[in-house]
Amino acid sequence: MTPINKLVIDTTQSATELCHIMAYYSTDKSPLVSPLLGHLNSDGTVNTVDNYQYPLRVYAHAYTGVYDFLFSSFRNRKIKFAEIGVHYNHSIKGWRNWFPEAEIHGFEWMMEFITNAQAEELPNVYYHYMNVYEKDSIIKSMEEAGGKFDLIVEDSCHLLETQVNVIETVHPYLNPGGILVIEDIYPIIKNGHKGHGDYMEEEFAKAIEPFRQYYSNIVFVDAKHTYKYTGLNGNLKMLVLYK
Repeated sequence: MTPINKLVIDTTQSATELCHIMAYYSTDKSPLVSPLLGHLNSDGTVNTVDNYQYPLRVYAHAYTGVYDFLFSSFRNRKIKFAEIGVHYNHSIKGWRNWFPEAEIHGFEWMMEFITNAQAEELPNVYYHYMNVYEKDSIIKSMEEAGGKFDLIVEDSCHLLETQVNVIETVHPYLNPGGILVIEDIYPIIKNGHKGHGDYMEEEFAKAIEPFRQYYSNIVFVDAKHTYKYTGLNGNLKMLVLYK
């Protein structure tokens, strides 16, 4: 097994426009929604400090500063962008704001989330059913969306099985020079804790070994920030794959 290289990026001093946009739309991709900026109650709710401009979340990652670094050259181009995992449509709204010229596609397996997202009628945004547990479903959804994506972000189940399914199947639909990002790579295995995909980097590297040939470079990104907060989930990482 070939180890995967790792970068450590501290974005504490980079309050980018994307950090603010994603915080405005209340996504935990931004460290600016961190409970460390307010007060995390014992029941998991968050109290926001007085006059703070963004609603705080229970968790906050440090992804937006890294995305700004990775994606800035694509920002004002007519690209095709995909996010796998729509949920409440918050991050799709953030991407719609930050990528003014992009054609954006959201993929989701909960029809309720798709219906609610469609009702918001975001311009040049399209939604598709995708079950990331089934490779055939991933392929079918990518085909229906026309493929040829420049950027794909995977933010769905955060499970080893589903993340590997995406890595294996989406590469034909990613343009040369394109980037696939897998969010939320968990650091440890919790004994007896099933269904939440906690695993070590070595196990992840072993799982994707057969598919590394499809990508020109693959790197773990340990995204750090003073306000990053992931609770008992540990130090979640990103995996960046270049076509």
